[in-house]
Amino acid sequence: MHVDIQLQFGNKGLAQTFLPPQQWVRYKNTSNNLILQLTEGIMAVNILKYSGWENAHNDILDCWKKVSKITTPKGINRIGLRYINRIKRDSSDEKPDVWLKTNKYIPDAVLSSQSGFLSRIEVSNDNFSRIIVTLGEIEKSPVIKEKDIILDIDCIVEKAIKPLKKDISKEINTLHELAWQVFSGTIGDKLERLLKGE
Repeated sequence: MHVDIQLQFGNKGLAQTFLPPQQWVRYKNTSNNLILQLTEGIMAVNILKYSGWENAHNDILDCWKKVSKITTPKGINRIGLRYINRIKRDSSDEKPDVWLKTNKYIPDAVLSSQSGFLSRIEVSNDNFSRIIVTLGEIEKSPVIKEKDIILDIDCIVEKAIKPLKKDISKEINTLHELAWQVFSGTIGDKLERLLKGE
């Protein structure tokens, strides 16, 4: 499992503009398997091997503490928490419904589909938050053309947030709860057994 969190700070609202690609500075911490990425107005923490929410939560806040000492942001206007789950198929003809179950974010038709499926649902729970759930496929490797299943759950809040540890902690905990509700409502019996190590 792979987790991304992005904190976007500044006093600009949301707007669509076409800009050249941003230059990112990347710092890799091999001891706890994370990458910290920085660009103008954005901090992203990529946790490459998820070891539970408590560890991820602490890693995110630790990165924020270090970055905020250097950048001294006045506020945050967007936080995103994204779980990217790669599900390794046992065979190339295995349908998604072997691993996942239908819910309000995953339609039945895509779960019973042969290879070549893609589903993306984007919903707004209120004026400040969105959930984006994407279910699709990715090649196992450039050499092996068989495909694994990708379940991508992206929870976003867009509002003025104070750049304080307690405020960020509250928002990322809320986003985690949203992501967990989506994930736990999606996992089928086979995936649940795999996650339990059975």
